[in-house]
Amino acid sequence: MKMMKLFISLLFVSLVIFSCGDSKGKKSVQKLLSNYEKLVQYCTDKNQTLDHYTTIIVINEIGTCINCNNIFSKSQGKNLDSDSILFIVSGIGTKVDLSAYVDRKAPNLIYDDSAGFDTLNIVKSCAIITISGKKINSIEEINVKNVYEVSNRGQGVN
Repeated sequence: MKMMKLFISLLFVSLVIFSCGDSKGKKSVQKLLSNYEKLVQYCTDKNQTLDHYTTIIVINEIGTCINCNNIFSKSQGKNLDSDSILFIVSGIGTKVDLSAYVDRKAPNLIYDDSAGFDTLNIVKSCAIITISGKKINSIEEINVKNVYEVSNRGQGVN
């Protein structure tokens, strides 16, 4: 009888511990979402849609080459007038020069001074994301090996 009570108590405690799961709520749900779904949700939260964009330029202040991020950021300002490119600028400009984007009121620009995009863990540095058919085709992250090649490509997104 005593053994049975102990067994039931142990079983109950085990069930409670394993059923509690992750208490981080939204973060645990995001782990289950695809990167495209994360992008859609992020853009929706920022009152933006991905429907007519084929490219997303991500400019942020994270990664191992901050100088590369600066070079890339400066080279992409010329693309702000493109209807097919969405800009996500994530950061406040303390490490990377974001001055071309901060005061700009463009319909294809999300300026995220809270760096919320970075918490989605879609990219680890500045990047070019190509999308079509409700999926991500490619993610090209900017690094010391490709920064000049990517930054010097005409529109920067081919």
